[in-house]
Amino acid sequence: AGRIIAWGRAKDWVWALGDAMGSYANVRTARRLLAVRLSAACPCVVVADWVVPSETGRHRYDWLLHTASGNGLVLNGGNGAAIIRGSVHSRELHLLHRAASPVRMTCDEWADHPRLRAISHGQAFVALTALGTGSLQAIPNEAGARGVKWLDALGAGKAILRWRPIRGFPTAMRLELPEADLVIDLSMKMFVP
Repeated sequence: AGRIIAWGRAKDWVWALGDAMGSYANVRTARRLLAVRLSAACPCVVVADWVVPSETGRHRYDWLLHTASGNGLVLNGGNGAAIIRGSVHSRELHLLHRAASPVRMTCDEWADHPRLRAISHGQAFVALTALGTGSLQAIPNEAGARGVKWLDALGAGKAILRWRPIRGFPTAMRLELPEADLVIDLSMKMFVP
């Protein structure tokens, strides 16, 4: 089973870091960081995922999002973007998903609930997902590091997931929330306010 290993609040952001090692077989690392931006002007949920299998080679990774019954899902160009149309409040929520490997998105239903599936293949799984408004983009290699950056629709907030690949595996995983002056290290459990 999974467990929360750290959590906190910094300015408009609240976050929790989970370790899901006990939830999966043949996994060396399984971490998920959830950060919620509590902003009336531009709220957002950011999810950072990091899974490293215990065996080498390429693996298939399925990232799933289950929604409430009655919601609608619309793929937006097949490039890691989707729109969730709410049945209760008639609102739209934009979802952006970027992984270290190319992603193919599909929609289906599970037990009467619309479900979004993002499929990627690689030696490990690294992804940044944002639910809200804005854009996700790859960060060019900076001194051997790779990353994904989310910018909100107002251009004020951002979240950056960075890692350093060693022999194809992502290491030194960290999520930066600059507007909160916060860096969360997923790999070492160190937190820098």
